[in-house]
Amino acid sequence: MEAAVVVTYAAPPGMLAACLDAITGAGGIGYVVVVDTGGRARTDGHVAELAAAGTIDLVETENQGYGAAANVGVAHARAAGADVLA
Repeated sequence: MEAAVVVTYAAPPGMLAACLDAITGAGGIGYVVVVDTGGRARTDGHVAELAAAGTIDLVETENQGYGAAANVGVAHARAAGADVLA
């Protein structure tokens, strides 16, 4: 399964939602994990809807830098069965 990992920190309103719509609309990606290091992704109504519907996996974590957040996302994707990461 192909997976996408998106790391976000305090993205402007609508930006994360547009990114996720592009990823999910492109096809071929079976799993999307969003690692939110700023705690604001859930306040974006569209992102919250995608998470509630199971379209994305929203993981909230403390901001320990991009690399640490990317590693969290990769671990979640691997645990879900991903063998290809984007």
